[in-house]
Amino acid sequence: MEGTTLSFGETKELLELGNTAGHKPLGEQLVILGFAKAYDVIVREASNRDNIIDSSFIKDIHAIMFEDALKVSPNYVSKPIGAYRFDERYIKGVDIKLSAPNKISNDIENLLYRFESNKMSLLEIA
Repeated sequence: MEGTTLSFGETKELLELGNTAGHKPLGEQLVILGFAKAYDVIVREASNRDNIIDSSFIKDIHAIMFEDALKVSPNYVSKPIGAYRFDERYIKGVDIKLSAPNKISNDIENLLYRFESNKMSLLEIA
C-alpha cells in the first residue's frame, strides 16, 4: 500500500491471513487494517440507496482508517483524524496541487454538490 513499507505480499498476508510482518512498524500495519475496515463500512453503506456521501461521512471514514493506529502508535499517525488537515501537503512525484487547508471544506462541499452520491452505484463511487 502506498505510503507504507509493507510489500504487496506482506499486505496481502496481513489482510487475508491476519499475519503481521514482524520487522515492519505496527502503526503501518494498523493503518492498512484501518483501510480495510473503512472499505467494509463504505461497501455496507453504499448498498443502501438512501445513504448519501456527505462531508461527515468522509470524515467518519477517515477516522475509521486511522483510529486503531492512533491508539497504539500515536506518533505514526498524522493528526487530526476525522477532520480536515491544518497544514499544507503535497504528493511527491506528481503535478497535483492539493487544496489549501482553509479551502478543504469548501472544495469538498463543491465536489459533493457536483455528484449525487445516493444515485451512484458502488462501482461509480469507487
